[in-house]
Amino acid sequence: MIAVVEEVEGFRVKLRRPSGMSWTAERTRLRPATAYEHRQFRALAALQRLRQKGLACPDPGAGRLSPGSAGR
Repeated sequence: MIAVVEEVEGFRVKLRRPSGMSWTAERTRLRPATAYEHRQFRALAALQRLRQKGLACPDPGAGRLSPGSAGR
């Protein structure tokens, strides 16, 4: 799960996601993020900012046609 290290306490670290979710994990269970994971984290942070502003679409399926309604 993608997160940022907020705090280190001995062998435990406190992690936080852009949504605010936080948890602790053992330091030995972590690894540096890949370039893809860096981009993914930035995208999640941007989405969370939109959600907090109320601009994100609450229903991604809104506006789609139902399977039987096409061509009517």
